[in-house]
Amino acid sequence: MPEMKVEEVYAEAQPAAKEKAPVRPPIDLTLDLTIDFPKDIFVRGHGLESEWMGHLAVTGEATEPKVVGRIESKQGRLDLLGYRFKFDRGIIDFDGASPPIPTLDIETSTMTKDGFKAMVLITGQATEPKLKLNSDPPLPEDEILSHVLFGKDATNITPIEALQLANVVNMLAGGGNFDAFNSFRDAMGLDTLSMGGDGLSGSSVKAGKYLTDKIYMEVEKGLTQDFTTTTVEVELYPEIKLDSEFDQNSNGALGLKWKRDY
Repeated sequence: MPEMKVEEVYAEAQPAAKEKAPVRPPIDLTLDLTIDFPKDIFVRGHGLESEWMGHLAVTGEATEPKVVGRIESKQGRLDLLGYRFKFDRGIIDFDGASPPIPTLDIETSTMTKDGFKAMVLITGQATEPKLKLNSDPPLPEDEILSHVLFGKDATNITPIEALQLANVVNMLAGGGNFDAFNSFRDAMGLDTLSMGGDGLSGSSVKAGKYLTDKIYMEVEKGLTQDFTTTTVEVELYPEIKLDSEFDQNSNGALGLKWKRDY
């Protein structure tokens, strides 16, 4: 097709392009915050039940805050592989990096049926945590799992137990445990809810709640055995606590705890 030249005789002049209004910068906010929380900070889920305390200082601009400080575990447990690992150390450090990414240093431990101490170590940055198994005496990770699961060396397990061991290794590599008590605990308005004991005959349920900022009460009820234990912890001073424990027959004990952090 031939091209036809077209000229608009009465075309209106095109309006000059409007200059874009300059974008106003966000409000400049300079932060200077100090955050102290001595207790009542609970972290839960995937078998974890823990309480934390700490001190943080937040400075810098609001768009790039700098967080410096440390959060430490006050008490805690990790339900893993059918065992309850108690917190031996729990430290979360903020070093002022932007964006704030804390560094983890967490160690939990439990005693296996055959007397080995098994430990779960969680280290590294919170965005890419590293999980490692350790033991006393030192053993390879598959041996540690074998002692935790079956109470014996990996060389003495059955083929079925070997399949279970492989399944646990895959679980640890790609996920965690599910905390079945989460919804029930929240519905009951409790702070802690857990199941303990060794086997069905000795199993029990523990439920705890802070009645006030300084009074914590926990009730333990046997599932198959008829026993109930009530424990009350009263914080007299930041370093001194009064503990009392009573059973269903009103038999009990009273103790005084003193703790000093260096």
